[in-house]
Amino acid sequence: MKGFRIIIIIIGVLVVLSAIILVVTRFTGSSKNDNANTGNTNNTQIINNTAPANNNTNQTANSNNANTNSGNNTNKNTNTAPVTPTGEASLKATARSFAERFGTFSNYSDYENVEHLLPYMTQRMKKWANKYIEEQRAKPPYTGIYSGTTTKALSVKTSSFEEAAGTAEFLVSTQRKESTGTTSNARIYYQDIKIKFVKEQSVWKVDEAWWQ
Repeated sequence: MKGFRIIIIIIGVLVVLSAIILVVTRFTGSSKNDNANTGNTNNTQIINNTAPANNNTNQTANSNNANTNSGNNTNKNTNTAPVTPTGEASLKATARSFAERFGTFSNYSDYENVEHLLPYMTQRMKKWANKYIEEQRAKPPYTGIYSGTTTKALSVKTSSFEEAAGTAEFLVSTQRKESTGTTSNARIYYQDIKIKFVKEQSVWKVDEAWWQ
């Protein structure tokens, strides 16, 4: 009987020791996992905080570079902006319009084509135009069959353009249609007109216009 009791006691002690070892093992493993998790969390925070800082730095640098380049481009465009071609192009457009209106008239228009162009003429050319209109209107009014001419500008060529001197000359090529009675029997022909500009009180005006 004593031997049997000793065996039971030994088994009981082993069971208790096994239980203690199991509890200690679980506790130790849980502590390691917690430490590992804590380490991962700290690393993640460091990475996330560092990355945006780098990105912000790059974005700021790029923004500064873009602003600097933009400023440089603006200065370059301002310094190289063409001035002369713009004035020449404007005069060519005026020459085209002047030629068409100057060359379009009829025997019933009472020389209004010339009269309407007076604001575009120099004082010297206005004197000629006013005298011409006055002389023509002094004649007996025309009562015969209708006749008229319409003019369309086809191209404008620069003969000379001197901004500083205030002089310019253009050659306008036109198509003219002359009608008598009706437009069905119109005669079409081509004719050039030279138009000379001068600056009068800093304003470009037509000083001469003559058909070729």
